[in-house]
Amino acid sequence: MSKKLNQAFFFTWMITLIGFQGAARAQSISASWQKKILKQLENQIKKQEKEIRSEQDKLKELQGKVEQLQKKSVSVPSKSTSGNNFVRVPKGFKVKLYGFVRGDIFSDSHRTNFSEGPSFVLSPKDPSFKQQQTGELSFTGRYTRIGLSITSPSLPGGWKPSGIVDFDFANAFSVPGDLNPDITSRSKPAARLHLAYARIHKGPLYFEFGQDWDLFGQVLPVVDAVPTNMGNLGDIGYRRPQIQIGYTPKLGFQIAGEAGLEGAVDNASLDGSGFISGEASQIPLVSLLLGYNWRSPVSGQPYSFRVWAAQGEQKLAAGAIAGKDRFFTDLIGADFTAPVNSWYLLHGKLWTGSDLADVTGGIGQNINPATGSAIGSRGGWIEMGFGVTKNYWVYPGYFLDNPFAGDFLPSQSFARVKNSAWTLAQRFNLGSSLTLGLDYFYWVTDYKAEPPGIDNRFNLFLQEGF
Repeated sequence: MSKKLNQAFFFTWMITLIGFQGAARAQSISASWQKKILKQLENQIKKQEKEIRSEQDKLKELQGKVEQLQKKSVSVPSKSTSGNNFVRVPKGFKVKLYGFVRGDIFSDSHRTNFSEGPSFVLSPKDPSFKQQQTGELSFTGRYTRIGLSITSPSLPGGWKPSGIVDFDFANAFSVPGDLNPDITSRSKPAARLHLAYARIHKGPLYFEFGQDWDLFGQVLPVVDAVPTNMGNLGDIGYRRPQIQIGYTPKLGFQIAGEAGLEGAVDNASLDGSGFISGEASQIPLVSLLLGYNWRSPVSGQPYSFRVWAAQGEQKLAAGAIAGKDRFFTDLIGADFTAPVNSWYLLHGKLWTGSDLADVTGGIGQNINPATGSAIGSRGGWIEMGFGVTKNYWVYPGYFLDNPFAGDFLPSQSFARVKNSAWTLAQRFNLGSSLTLGLDYFYWVTDYKAEPPGIDNRFNLFLQEGF
């Protein structure tokens, strides 16, 4: 019995010992796995921390770029019906909105070629009258103008860039009786590019590319036969795509040159081929201006006298006219501005040349299709300004465009041989930027062998500038 007990005790002890050894081994294995898992977790945490630091660095870099962009831009508020809007303008740039809102009423005692912007008065014998002499009354808002003036930071060498773009709604003149009023109705005038050019300048020296006034068209009368600005009635020069280069200080000697698109204004296809004859010549309209400015009694308004000359060419794309396929525009003239004192102004223009329709001369006539000769003309205008009161000025003037009658055949009875007008412009300043205007024209257009067209024309307008 004792032996059996001893054996049982031995086996029990062995089993217990084995159990303790297994538990200890298991505990040792568990600790090893725990160390291994902890090591993996530590490595993973370090990797994630590295990734987080990398993302934080990227975020800081992005925030720095945003701050730089914010420093380079300013917010320009603008009012609208829906609240405040903001336009981002890069730092160093200046953008100015300018223009005016305008409404016009035109009244003519006799028919013109276009009531809202005429170039001549029709003869009573014109076939369109059908033996009835009638006048016209028209209303429009098409001469409202909107523009932007832009300046930017200086370029290397001190050159300063700038630009101008503006437009009105004086395009696509309506045709009476047209069956598509959505396009030609006078209540839906189309937008028209007025000026659009980029310029760089360094002091008085400048270079310009885009659409601007001809060098010989920059002195304009006050009386306003919109949209021609008295072109074909004494004034010469218009707006066209061009390149200009010049030296034009405010005071002293001036010189400037222009190379512009020939045919840009009259759009003439002399041979009816559909190609603009000025473009077909591959020769630009070239003009040169020399002038001198000196101080006047009126601050900021110097005396000015300028002389200029221009030449262009048209080429027929198909055929010939009286054996000729090339025709030449020639122009020479002068303009002046004399602000004598704070209440008296005198300015004007004088010119002569041939084939002038594209520069708004010759009453819109360029080549005689029967003889193949260029139609010559001479003309000009003079206008005086009197300040009756601080807010009321009157401007009497005389305008003349006088083609050479000998350049037309006797059989060309409706050829226009003289366009003249006595004018009186009145300007009432009703506020800081509100102007009421009333213009009167006693306008006569003479014909080769037909009765003249005589018109008493009134233009009343109200204009709010900005």
